[in-house]
Amino acid sequence: ESQERIQINGTPAYDLIIPGGINGDIATCAVIANAIPIVASAAPGLRTMIDIPPLSCAQEIPEG
Repeated sequence: ESQERIQINGTPAYDLIIPGGINGDIATCAVIANAIPIVASAAPGLRTMIDIPPLSCAQEIPEG
C-alpha cells in the first residue's frame, strides 16, 4: 500500500502517515499556489528557489 510519511525529530516529535499518499498533481499545485505571494513581491529578474524564503502554507490551518 502506498503512503506518504512525514517525520520531524524534535520536541515534540511529529510523525504523520497519509495512507494512499498524496496525488503529485495536487501537491505540485499547492507548492505553486503557496509561492504566489513570495514571487509577486520579489524584485524583477531571474530568481531560483535558493533566492526566496522557504515556502509555507498560504493560509492558517485551524487546529482540532
